[in-house]
Amino acid sequence: MSALQKTSSPPSRPLSAITEEIQFYKAQAGQCIVEIGKRLLEAKEQLPHGQWEAWLEKSVEFTPRTAQNFMKIASEFDPKTKPVSFLPYTKLLALLQLPPEEREEFIAEPHTVNGREKTVDEMTKRELQAAIKEKNEAVKARKEAEWELSKERIRAEQAEKEKEGLVYSLRASRDTAETLRKNIDAKENALTSLREEVDRLRARPYQKPEIPESEKEALRLEGARVANEANRRQLEALREELEEARTAKLEPVPEDEAVEAAFRFNQTVQAAADQLRTFFRLVPVDVAARELELCAQRLERQRDELYTMAQRAANLALADSDGTLPPIEEDES
Repeated sequence: MSALQKTSSPPSRPLSAITEEIQFYKAQAGQCIVEIGKRLLEAKEQLPHGQWEAWLEKSVEFTPRTAQNFMKIASEFDPKTKPVSFLPYTKLLALLQLPPEEREEFIAEPHTVNGREKTVDEMTKRELQAAIKEKNEAVKARKEAEWELSKERIRAEQAEKEKEGLVYSLRASRDTAETLRKNIDAKENALTSLREEVDRLRARPYQKPEIPESEKEALRLEGARVANEANRRQLEALREELEEARTAKLEPVPEDEAVEAAFRFNQTVQAAADQLRTFFRLVPVDVAARELELCAQRLERQRDELYTMAQRAANLALADSDGTLPPIEEDES
C-alpha cells in the first residue's frame, strides 16, 4: 500500500453535500461584494473630509482602488439578480466595461466561446474579457451603424424637404409663367385689334365732320362775343391813352417812346386783324362780306388820317425848331 493510500481516508461527508455547500458559498460571493460596496458608500458619506483613505486602511484593510471598485459594483448591479449573486469579484469588475443597458442581457444569455456555448458563470476570466470586448465592439459597430443610418435618414429628410421646396418653386414658376403668358397673349390680342382698327381707319376715305347748324350758330355767337369783347377792351385802352394824351401837359417825348408807341400801335392793329379773320370764318358769308367792307373803309380813313399827320409832321419839322407836333384836333365826326 502506497503512502497516499495510507494517508487518504474516506470522506466524512457525502460529495453531494460538499457540492451543495460550494454552490451556497459561491452564490453568496456576488451578493456579499454588492453588500460590502453599499456599506462602503454609506461609510464614506459619514466620514469627515480627508479621513476616508485612513479609515479604509485601518478599519477594513481596503485600498482606495479596491473600495472604489466595490462601490461601483454596488451602484451598477442589483444583488437580487440571480446571475449576479453567483459571480465573483473579478467577473463583476469585468462586466462594468459593458454599457448598463447591455449588461443584464449579456449576463443572462449564453455566449459562444471556442465553439461552445457558455454562460458568464461558466467562463474563465480571460474568456469573459474576450466576450466583453467582442460585445463592446459589436455595440460600437451597431451604434455607429445606427448613427450613420440616422444621418442618412436626416439627409434623406432634408433631401425630401428640398425636393418639396423645388417642386413648390417649380409649380409657382409655372403658375407665374402661365400668368405672364396669358398677359402677353391678351396684350398681343389688344395690339392686333388696335392695328386692325388703325388699318381700317386708314383705308376709310376721309369724311369732313358735319357740324349741326345749332352748334355752328353757337360757335358764331361765341366768336362774335369774344371778338367784340376783345375789340371793346382795346378801344377802351386806346381811348384812355388818348384821353391821357389830351389832358397831359404837352412836353417833348423821347424818340424811343415814340418808336415804342408806334410799335404797340402796329401790334394792336395786327392783333385786331387776326381776330377779325378768325371771327369772320364762323359767320355767314354775306355778313362777313358786309362787315369786312365796313372795316376796310374805316381802315382807309384811318390810313388817310395817318398820312395827313405824317405830312404835317414833316412840314412842321422843317418850320418849327422844337420839333413837336401841334395839339390833336377833335374829330367832330
